[in-house]
Amino acid sequence: MKPLRIVSDGILYASLGACCGLVLVAVGQPIFTDDLWWHLGLGAAYAEQGPWLAGDPLLFTATGAPSPSSWFADLGLFAWLQAAGFTGLRALHVGLVVAILALVWTSARRVGGSPRVASLVTTAVALLSSYRFFQLRPHLFTILAALLLYRILLEPARLPSRWRVLAATVLLGVWANLHAGFVLGPGLLAVSLLALLLAAPLRSSAARAADRTRAGSLAAALVLGVVATLLTPGGYETYLASLGAGSDMLSEVAVIDEWRPTHLLSLPVANLPPSPLSWCLIWALVVATALAVPRALRGWRSDAPHLPGTQVDPALLGMALAGVVLMVLAVRFLWLAVFPLLFLVGVLRVLPARRADLSTPMRVALALVPLLLVPGFLKYGDWPMISKAISGRWQDYEPSYPAAKYHGHAAWLMGDAGLEGRLFARYSEGGFLGYWLAPAIRTATNGSLNMSEEAFRASLLLRERRGSEEHPDFAALLDAQGIDLFLGSGLPVAGAENRPPAYTTNYLEGAPGWLPVFRNLDSALYLRLNPRNADNLQRIASYYADRGVPFDPVRGFDPARVLQQSPAWSLRHGLLPADFQALKARAGSGAAPPLRAAALDRLAGLYLLLGAYEQAREADAALLGLVPARLSALRRQLWLRAQAFPEGDPQAMAEWGERLAAVSAGDRLDQELVAAARRVNAGGSLLPHVRARLSAMHRAQGQALLAGVESPETRPPRRTLALTATSADP
Repeated sequence: MKPLRIVSDGILYASLGACCGLVLVAVGQPIFTDDLWWHLGLGAAYAEQGPWLAGDPLLFTATGAPSPSSWFADLGLFAWLQAAGFTGLRALHVGLVVAILALVWTSARRVGGSPRVASLVTTAVALLSSYRFFQLRPHLFTILAALLLYRILLEPARLPSRWRVLAATVLLGVWANLHAGFVLGPGLLAVSLLALLLAAPLRSSAARAADRTRAGSLAAALVLGVVATLLTPGGYETYLASLGAGSDMLSEVAVIDEWRPTHLLSLPVANLPPSPLSWCLIWALVVATALAVPRALRGWRSDAPHLPGTQVDPALLGMALAGVVLMVLAVRFLWLAVFPLLFLVGVLRVLPARRADLSTPMRVALALVPLLLVPGFLKYGDWPMISKAISGRWQDYEPSYPAAKYHGHAAWLMGDAGLEGRLFARYSEGGFLGYWLAPAIRTATNGSLNMSEEAFRASLLLRERRGSEEHPDFAALLDAQGIDLFLGSGLPVAGAENRPPAYTTNYLEGAPGWLPVFRNLDSALYLRLNPRNADNLQRIASYYADRGVPFDPVRGFDPARVLQQSPAWSLRHGLLPADFQALKARAGSGAAPPLRAAALDRLAGLYLLLGAYEQAREADAALLGLVPARLSALRRQLWLRAQAFPEGDPQAMAEWGERLAAVSAGDRLDQELVAAARRVNAGGSLLPHVRARLSAMHRAQGQALLAGVESPETRPPRRTLALTATSADP
């Protein structure tokens, strides 16, 4: 039977290793964390000015200096970047997660005594925490510090020595300068202390004596630790900020993937944590913990002598219950599953059945269960949300960061042209743009949330192409915010559920007082025309003149003209794919009808993305002459007419809507376009924010159009940031 045991262990370890390996592959992908960039930018400011900043160097909407709660982590990440580069930063990320998983495995091994059980616990923690792990942010230091605090001071059956109390105090002091989550440290100590006190009536006299000694050490560590955490730039205010985190409108709306509660009585929401697999694991953990608590309490009442390993540690029970509560309160705390899992391991160890050896067939059957976690994680776990930069090709995994995600062509152009001012861009892009462009250009928002609720509400409304109560018009709200530069981005594709509009590229097309200064397939940059931006207009004109690219200071950037006169520059800056000239040749009348139809379809889509709408209409007219029921062409034409409302002809729009309805399979994209056409024909309105929600193509079709487009270059870290300047102010 020994070979079967070897096989069962091999299956167990291989499946668990595959899950952890997938998590590490996601962790090591090109830097995908939006918030990392503003942490690096602030780290540069801390390196120059120390932890007490005079103001926010990255945001123009900031009400004051950013909170210094993670100043030491920001400084450390920036210093590591300067020393080791972006590749070193990725290696540090993987190293931190490996250290966390190693601490989890060794902790479970010390509590349960079984490497198999320890491997199961580590895999469960990896799966539940993968959405947190794949983000390189200071919260990783909180996870690591919490596990270190447990090993130093809170591990079962260990009486803390003075040296351990001192080590825990130092740890808490450093932790308080690394991340606002440091309050978990004193919290874990307080919960453990309270659990020891409440368990005293149920414990034997010998156990109570040991618990009193342990409680005294924990109380000393708690007092000294709280004092150490006050030795930070923020002092006691850091506690107030940490305890209030997630309770304001900014956190609830902007970081919904962190502070939303885990709704156990409703199914998971698409594209947001927890994933279906995590939701099932949480349920299993909650139920198992609830069933195990009575067993732990009964063990304390036992008259058996108190020996190490014969009873469950009260402090571990307290940490387990606290972990379950926090996991339910907010999805960002799913990693705290480590404590209820350690508690369950402790309960299993003291069960009489635990000492009975399982039969070999049962071992094999149990080993097959974790094997199901691999496909479950890939399809129903966090993997779809954390593998955004992983395509299976090394070429996509090799770059240090995905510059295309942040529309690097437009970002580099702003920096290279020397533009200055206030920039509006997506919330998720604010950190990247701030790191590379501040202080000459500062953004409206980033993940630091160091802005007023009024400014944040304005950014949300602008993202939705809306105005506010005070400024009902979208353009008026832009003016009220003093925006100089507007970076529109995205493709007109059907957006993901529970996410804001994906397409802002065309928001300022033809808007009075705004000039298009750059356009490619997935982004557009607009400059507000006013005396303050006269120098910016001169800078962008000089930038194009130096490169021989046509630019009209009155009409702005004309993509069709640039394609014709500067094809090489257009290729390098994402205006066209590598096969563009071949497409134009195949779209000619000499090609076979199927080849010509495919070329015209792709060509029309590319022209639409560029804003070259006349060329898009011509290509679609030729395509519909060949294939009158071509869905993609009908969608594009109806979308173009919807974007032109109210200048367009309502009757013509209605006719295109009925043509689409006649051949459509009835998917959501088509239904929304047809409904818009019928609404207009019936005399209804089509407000700007409604048009912003309409889509011209499915996501896969939009991504296919970008095939062969040259990605923005990956630039090395900035060496001199000069973040004390304030040239972004009006």
